[in-house]
This record gives sequence, C-alpha cells and structure tokens, in this order.
Amino acid sequence: IVDMAINFNLGYLHDGHKVHDRKEIAKHYLHTYFLFDLISNFPYDWFLGSSEGKSRKIAKLLKVPKLLRMVKLLRTLKDLTQYVGVPLNFAALHLNVHYWACLWVLIELNSCEASVTCPPVADTYLES
Repeated sequence: IVDMAINFNLGYLHDGHKVHDRKEIAKHYLHTYFLFDLISNFPYDWFLGSSEGKSRKIAKLLKVPKLLRMVKLLRTLKDLTQYVGVPLNFAALHLNVHYWACLWVLIELNSCEASVTCPPVADTYLES
C-alpha cells in the first residue's frame, strides 16, 4: 500500500520531459496502473482469514497483475541496455531461476497424495 502512495508522488516521463505536477501525476497513475495495484495490494487475508482452499488460491492469483509492472520496467531497461547490460542480464537470470524454483515447488506440492502428508517446504529447503 505504501507503493501506491509513492506512485501518486513519483514523476513520469511524457514526450521526453519529466512531469512534476502532482495533479498530473495522480491523474496519470489513476489512468495507468492504479487498478492493477489496487487489486494486487488489497489485503484479502483480512477477509478470508486463515481459510485454505480455492478462495485462498484465487486470492493469491489476484496478486499476479503486479507482474505487469515488470513489463514496464523491462521496456524502460531495454532502452538503457547500453548502460545496464550486464546487471540487467544477471537480474533477468536471477528472476528466471526464482520463478522456475517456485514452479518446481508448486508442482511438487500438487503431486502429494491426500493420504500422505506433504513435506514442509521451508524445512526441506533448509535441509539441503
């Protein structure tokens, strides 16, 4: 939620010029990423409680729009590749490895049988 407050005060580029007017910044943010941020930052846990199941999984999926911000970042960094080439490649590799690890854990947890308890992910990770 702090991220949303920052975005209401963060300037943006328009036709090669940085916009500093807070009213214009707020209007631009409301027309671009505000809805995505509102959906992905909403505290669904407060209303769902500690319930598990489909409602919990849907609440987690609602946080996916935050990834759309990465598209904007990648477009900006593509223009600046000559300045940030090596660090950008390292960060992209790191992010890629992270997402593959998350996918691997998700597949492993979904393949657990109902009669057998699944291994605790954090403990399993820390043991290796």
